[in-house]
Amino acid sequence: MHRIPLLTIILLMVSNLQVQGQPNPFVDSLLVVAESKSSSELKLAYLDSVCGYFKSTYRPGAAALFQLRKELINPKSNFKSGLDRTNQTGFYYMRTGEMDLAREEIDFYYNRVSQIEDLAQKASVYYSKSYLEEQTQNNELALETIELSLAAHKILQDSTSFEYGDSYRARGRILGAMGRFADANVAYAQAKEMYTASADSVGMRDVLGELGVLYAQIGLYDDSEGYFKERYRYVKGVPDIMKISDLVNLGRNILLQQRYADAKANYQQALDMRPYANGFEEIEIYAFNGLIESLYFNGDLQEIEPAFMEMDALYQRLGSRPDLDFLMNQSRFFQSLCKGEYAIAERVGKELYAASLAKQDASEVMLHAEFLTELYKKSENYPEAIRYGDIYTQARDSMLSANKTNALLLYRTQFETKEKELEIDKLAVEKKNEEAKSKAYLLIAGLLGALLLIGGGLYVQLRKTRAKLETQNVELQSLNATKNKFFSIIGHDLGGPLVVFGAIGKRIRRQVAANDIEKIAESADLLSESSGQLSSLLDNLLKWALSENGVMPYHPEPILLKGIIIENIELFNEISKSKTIDVDYSIADSIAIHADKDAVNTICRNLISNALKFTPAGGRVNLQAKANQGMVELSCSDTGVGMDEQKVAELFTRESRSERGTGGESGTGLGMILIKELAELNQGTVEVESKLGQGTTIRLRMPKASL
Repeated sequence: MHRIPLLTIILLMVSNLQVQGQPNPFVDSLLVVAESKSSSELKLAYLDSVCGYFKSTYRPGAAALFQLRKELINPKSNFKSGLDRTNQTGFYYMRTGEMDLAREEIDFYYNRVSQIEDLAQKASVYYSKSYLEEQTQNNELALETIELSLAAHKILQDSTSFEYGDSYRARGRILGAMGRFADANVAYAQAKEMYTASADSVGMRDVLGELGVLYAQIGLYDDSEGYFKERYRYVKGVPDIMKISDLVNLGRNILLQQRYADAKANYQQALDMRPYANGFEEIEIYAFNGLIESLYFNGDLQEIEPAFMEMDALYQRLGSRPDLDFLMNQSRFFQSLCKGEYAIAERVGKELYAASLAKQDASEVMLHAEFLTELYKKSENYPEAIRYGDIYTQARDSMLSANKTNALLLYRTQFETKEKELEIDKLAVEKKNEEAKSKAYLLIAGLLGALLLIGGGLYVQLRKTRAKLETQNVELQSLNATKNKFFSIIGHDLGGPLVVFGAIGKRIRRQVAANDIEKIAESADLLSESSGQLSSLLDNLLKWALSENGVMPYHPEPILLKGIIIENIELFNEISKSKTIDVDYSIADSIAIHADKDAVNTICRNLISNALKFTPAGGRVNLQAKANQGMVELSCSDTGVGMDEQKVAELFTRESRSERGTGGESGTGLGMILIKELAELNQGTVEVESKLGQGTTIRLRMPKASL
């Protein structure tokens, strides 16, 4: 680490007083000092110190210093020396908004990553590239490169490296930006595990803050606030900038709950802590944006103009940047609305709304539709107010529905993560026991070998006993596999909904205390959804257990198939509606089968459930039945994701693993096994036709009945 000379410190203190976006003569002074050094080595050491300072404070205007250092190094001829400094340079450029320079710096090494021998440096280059793409909202490439960084860290197997945790945290941010909230939650849990292993309190503080943002994105504001509060456990002497950013984030949570007076207080408290630390002035723009929106909806219209003028003056100093432009336009909308400048408000509001549609950001579509509804109500353009009001309502309802699903998924991933931790501990104990058994078996084998030497008769008898034991061992392994499958399903799939019940119970207690009827209703919907899944699971488990023990009830009778199909389709009405899947049937009134009614109900229920699970929104499920040569063929076809040949071959075996559906639905893997076993119990057969990406058709043949 290089120390910064006193002259440099004085010059840097004065440079902090310069206005961003204007020429900075003090940076020129630093360049003069650098050029005055008597050798390239001294120049490079000096520039390392100066660039290190600018990187740590993110003061703008130092690009010339970084460029001079790059010229001295000449990365093309001194590859490793440039590589050691590329992250510092790239992150400085990204933080100061000089994205073209950042891309030039980082891509030079990313495009030559095959030349890098050190695996840790490779991981670092992948991380920098991922962060660059994340900042430019190229999330697919950002995810691809952070996975490469994680792959390198896994090979290194250094769980104490803070960079390992940072890579998992970056993966969580990217997945959250892509709307994959449950996967993001898992990545954040892995980051927490790494930060715990490396005793990295800063990383733990940051990941908890990002979890707070993630949970706020799907409307779990209580959980979000809990994460923001928890992060303070990992900080000694909490920096003001952290308090300010948390006040702004929590202010947004409160604003989205329509607690406008409380949101106003949060944003005002953040602004009262000015001036902010160097390089963090843009947070003030975020605080002003939230304050102005809170003032408007709280009815404090006279306070908007002075707040906007302060915000605009700061914006002019900081200069144009996509995120700051967006916030200024939102605030300008409310300022124009208050001044009665409806034409300006309409232009700005429509620009914001069009941008949200282009980004396909549902939350922004809802927000800006609400803005335009407010505008047209004030300007008495009621047809447009109604139109945008309807758009707002539809977007809000869609988001509420999505948030319920995402909340359920997040609670499940919390449970599954904990379950995996317990499973790892269990496997460690089992491994230890197996090693002990192996030693015992070796000892026994030695003793048996000695006994074999005593006589051939004993050897023959031993062979017979061994063959018998091997046969019994195969049977025991089969029974053990069945037992393990059963208990793993009980532990996993029963535990998941039960954990959800517990979490929702806590939420309901808080909501009852707050007398929040709307949130209590949402929680009740989540309980209803989980209880339905639990009921279906218990039914499948019971029937599978009975089948495995050979005591499945079998009472065949003539059954009209059409009525059974209609009843089971109606059971899934809510699911098919929520996924906008069209479910229809074509079955003659007279078609009847000779089978056990409970078994047929279970078969139909699992057929429809599987088809809906693996069919994307807007798809179709069709059930048909026809009689042929003393049998009735019932087919269930869908336009879902389909399966490859290997998956079809494994479908009716215990090795078949359940996969999540197109809406994140989970399962046990028992559905298709039950269908086959129940069909065979009723003297029937089952066949599957499927192609990956083209859907699936399942055909059952069962004895025809005469009525």
